[in-house]
Amino acid sequence: MLETDQYHEKARYLFESLDLSVTRTTSSFVIAETYTWLRYREGYKYAHLFLEIVNHSKASKALDVAWMK
Repeated sequence: MLETDQYHEKARYLFESLDLSVTRTTSSFVIAETYTWLRYREGYKYAHLFLEIVNHSKASKALDVAWMK
């Protein structure tokens, strides 16, 4: 997301090398913590974009979210 981040190129390379036919799994806790971190570090715009990406990934079956209580 942030091209100026020191790990952006490495993360981009790893993302582009993923097998997109495999569904990834994460938890609601990871999503909540990532949203909070982005919200405080980069602001609402990036945090909201992150949630849009999560929702798009869920809708396309690329991401499965385990909802924790």
